[in-house]
Amino acid sequence: MGKLTWRWRVTKKAKVTGSLRLLLGFEGAQDYAEYNNEVLGQSTLSLTEDGRTEAFEGSAFLNLGANYELYSGLRLNLQLHNALGWIDSDVNKRNFFGRMAGYRDEAAAVTLGVQYGI
Repeated sequence: MGKLTWRWRVTKKAKVTGSLRLLLGFEGAQDYAEYNNEVLGQSTLSLTEDGRTEAFEGSAFLNLGANYELYSGLRLNLQLHNALGWIDSDVNKRNFFGRMAGYRDEAAAVTLGVQYGI
C-alpha cells in the first residue's frame, strides 16, 4: 500500500495537483474465501464458486486537479476523480467488509468548480 501526491505551480496563476493510491493484493481475503469454499460453505461469507479472483487483485485510485486564478479572488478548478476507471473500471474497486470476495467499482468522475473569495 502506498500513496504518492504532487503539486506543481505551472505559472503564478495556475497549478496542477494529483494523488495516486495503490493497494496491493488481498491475499488474506483470498485465503479466507477459499477456506469458506472448502470447509465452511456459508453463503453469508465470501464464496468464490465460479473461480473469479478479481476481488483479490490490487486497486489503484488516481485523482488529478487543475486550478487557475482568473483574477484576485476568482478561481476555476477542474478535478478528475478515480481517473484510471476510464481505462479499466476494475482498477478503482473497493472490497466489501465481511464479504471479501465481493467488490464495487468506484465511478470515475469530473468536478468543475468556481470559487470566489478574498
